[in-house]
Amino acid sequence: MGNAALSIQIIANPAAHNGEAAHAIEWLQTHAVPMNRFGSRQANITITRTERAGDASRIARTCSADIVIALGGDGIAHECAQGLMPRPQSERPVFGLLPFEGVA
Repeated sequence: MGNAALSIQIIANPAAHNGEAAHAIEWLQTHAVPMNRFGSRQANITITRTERAGDASRIARTCSADIVIALGGDGIAHECAQGLMPRPQSERPVFGLLPFEGVA
């Protein structure tokens, strides 16, 4: 990753936790994305909202980001992993999860 700006793709399920994740997405869009920072590094952050089953897998499979972060519950984490794992290991981005599910 060197000194170049990081490319971060956040794949977000706004319906997670009965729609409460939409507030987290809006906060990230308002506060994190404009900062263009990830720790001490310059970063280009993109947030893509999913609309239906299969979206997260498709986005993860085709994005060219250095880091892919799933925001939501176990479903979006599973879909992102499905999209990333077929890639050769040397081309696979770092994968993270911002869990956003309620406890029953």
